[in-house]
Amino acid sequence: VVSVGDDRIAVGAQSIGGGGGAGGINISGGISMDGQLVAGIGGFGGGGGFGMGVTADIDADVFASGVNSRGLLIQSVGGGGGAGGINISGGFTSDPSTTEPSLVFGLGGFGGAGNISGDVTVVQNGQVMVEGTNSTGILVQSVAGGGGAGALNVAANISLAGGESRTNGFAFAAGMGGNGGAGADAGDVDLTSNGDVLVNARLELDPVTGLNRFVAVDYAGGSMGVVAQSIGGGGGVGGINAVGAIAPSGQPVAVGVGGSGGAGGHGGDVTVVRGYQGGLGGVADPHLIRTFGDGSTGLLAQSVGGGGGAAQINMALALTNRTPSQNAAMAATVAIGGNGGDAGDGGIVEVTHAGNIFTTGSGADGLHAQSLGGGGGSSFLNLSLGLMRNANSVSFALGGRGGAAGIGQSVTVDHTGNIGTEGYNSSGIRAQSIGGGGGNASFDLAMGPLSRNNMNLVIGRLGGSGGDGGHVTVTADGAIETN
Repeated sequence: VVSVGDDRIAVGAQSIGGGGGAGGINISGGISMDGQLVAGIGGFGGGGGFGMGVTADIDADVFASGVNSRGLLIQSVGGGGGAGGINISGGFTSDPSTTEPSLVFGLGGFGGAGNISGDVTVVQNGQVMVEGTNSTGILVQSVAGGGGAGALNVAANISLAGGESRTNGFAFAAGMGGNGGAGADAGDVDLTSNGDVLVNARLELDPVTGLNRFVAVDYAGGSMGVVAQSIGGGGGVGGINAVGAIAPSGQPVAVGVGGSGGAGGHGGDVTVVRGYQGGLGGVADPHLIRTFGDGSTGLLAQSVGGGGGAAQINMALALTNRTPSQNAAMAATVAIGGNGGDAGDGGIVEVTHAGNIFTTGSGADGLHAQSLGGGGGSSFLNLSLGLMRNANSVSFALGGRGGAAGIGQSVTVDHTGNIGTEGYNSSGIRAQSIGGGGGNASFDLAMGPLSRNNMNLVIGRLGGSGGDGGHVTVTADGAIETN
């Protein structure tokens, strides 16, 4: 099978779920002489579609040439969630003498959830040869959909009502940023492969020995030999929230809740068996993996948990400007920060390989197996601020917590054969299980300057816990040389 041209695939099989649609923008507003109630909700993002299971059995020699070319691409991809819709809500009360309250509420649209990707099972026999920058010989993936972003929310209430009475001029505004959608879990990946894999290599006669040897083609780099991956979907970021209550002669109260990040999905288990007739337990039939160019790892097997979505800015703002001769009004700001999303775990990774692997280029490992837990989402900024002149005021801020990280699961490598690498930061065998880092808690601030009497209260939250790494076992029989 031959494919020539950029961005082309010699042999491909895919199941791809569609992405969810974005929620619609909403704008709600009211202008009145008397009291009023205004409420608005942004549209919610739609969920992504399923990536179904994919099974492929290929018995053929494959050649692909071109930038971003793929000799063999087998994958299941879950659809990402749609973004939430922006919401803007506002109210204006123009009669200074009214005794009725004014209320405004807003909610940003939530991001849609990503959907799962299916299990991917591949049996491949035959030689695979590719040429071109950012090309890949064999790429087998299960990639779950990420959650959609939560939407911006703005809620503002302006009231000119007020006066000497402490019960007049009540202006209340409340709002919440949209939460990010959850990322989905990825399926398992199982690759059984037998045959030479040659990346950006061409034969040339060695003038010294008189024998043929492999040398690099003219354009090489970012091109891997064999890649097997299961990647959980990342959580969507939470939406910014801004709430303001303005009552120059009245009593403003602003309550804001930040949008939280969505949780990340788990990576599935990854199993790679190469160089054995009939798969694991069969007779050894070693073959070669040869790559040229920077960033051109020979064999990469990894499972990655999706990162948790970050929480964004939350602000609750209030303003009143009463004179010292007026009765002290009541005013308050309350800000509750959104939380960072918890991350997904990496899955179990097992590699059984018989054959030689040689790479030339920096950042080009011979064999790289890893299980990575996702990083927890961070909470960013939470502000409860009021310019509440000559009022009895309360300013309260409760911070958003950082998301917990995912764990790395066990990694097992059983390799028979020689490995040689030439280039900076190019390991022979790199086997890792790495837990993710926990998300940061928010920075919180509560202030009410110029108040007649004021109470400020700030409660911080904990950062997210880090994830554990799993057990790593490597058995190697053969020479390993790095330069």
